[in-house]
Amino acid sequence: MYGISQKDKFIDEKDCLSLEDSSGRVKIDIKSKINVGEFVTGIPLAFKGQLNNKEIFVVNDVLYYHINNNNINTQMDIEINTPKENKNLILFISNLRLGTPDELDSGLAPNARSLLVDFIQNNNLNEKFSNISNRIKRVIFVGASIYVNQKIEELDKGSFIKADEYKKEVNNIIENYAKLDKYLNLIANCVQVDLMNNLEGNDGVYFPQNQNGQFLFLENIRNINAKTLNLVENPYIFDIYSYKLKSKKYFLGTSGENINCIMQYTSITDPLVAMEKTLEWGHLAPLAPDTFRIYPFSDKDPLLLDKIPDIYFTSGKHDFNKKMIEISSDNKKTVTLLELPDFSSNFKGILYNVDDDSVNEINFLQNLSFNKK
Repeated sequence: MYGISQKDKFIDEKDCLSLEDSSGRVKIDIKSKINVGEFVTGIPLAFKGQLNNKEIFVVNDVLYYHINNNNINTQMDIEINTPKENKNLILFISNLRLGTPDELDSGLAPNARSLLVDFIQNNNLNEKFSNISNRIKRVIFVGASIYVNQKIEELDKGSFIKADEYKKEVNNIIENYAKLDKYLNLIANCVQVDLMNNLEGNDGVYFPQNQNGQFLFLENIRNINAKTLNLVENPYIFDIYSYKLKSKKYFLGTSGENINCIMQYTSITDPLVAMEKTLEWGHLAPLAPDTFRIYPFSDKDPLLLDKIPDIYFTSGKHDFNKKMIEISSDNKKTVTLLELPDFSSNFKGILYNVDDDSVNEINFLQNLSFNKK
């Protein structure tokens, strides 16, 4: 999956940390008041400390890039819970992976995806779930929405002997996009849908990503009754205005590859900690372009954070995890970190209530269930 290796970690106990600027480089003492294993190349920061008798720098404190939290133009402004309606929920679905092989054998995934559509359309639901589905304002699909065989990069760069196998996998991707088009068309008839792009299986694609091409979703383009399928960028940045709170909330989300890359090159094992670090550092992918492919920008770094989000979400690999943190910018700000559950493996989604910040996990496996987190 995206990158040069499937290895979990590229670190060693012999690794050292150095501070570098235009004047030179100095090695950091491992006995410093920082966790050396939680830093990566490319972080804009300053260390406070002194050299010891071996000309190695001992760190006493660290200063990160200052995020001024000014208002910025987001990709989309969304109004929630207008005076004429009571819709204050956002449904997050991560890694739908439509078209995964052998799913029909188990029957679980098709059933879960059908339940997801029924839930959004409010089909044959009991009163409890009907009241919930009626309050969904928007559905956001994060991460890999179609299945892509991870061997496709290897097949693409292989010999002509593998050409037929590569062609077969490309045709599977095309078919899976057609399935996704029809599937999203069912949902977009009822509610606004945001489909994020992602890097999984996209060889040669760089981060940040533009939105998917409209030609992949002809069913939705032709559907004049659709509530709208919004093809959005990765990272995805948007504001939501709540009439109840009379204020905006700032959302930031990624497909998760930047977080996975940070974890590969640090001692960090918890994605939520890696997410917190990106906010502290003021940069979504400081390792780029060394170990993370990024499109070259000459005038401005688009991954340098201009504002601290209220909600920061990313596509996870396993179960749902949540964490509340405080980040210092102009003032201390509380941020909700959401590592979204992998729908393709556990068939769960996340409901976020914009008016009261509550988060609930909903399980679409065989029978709907609802758990407050």
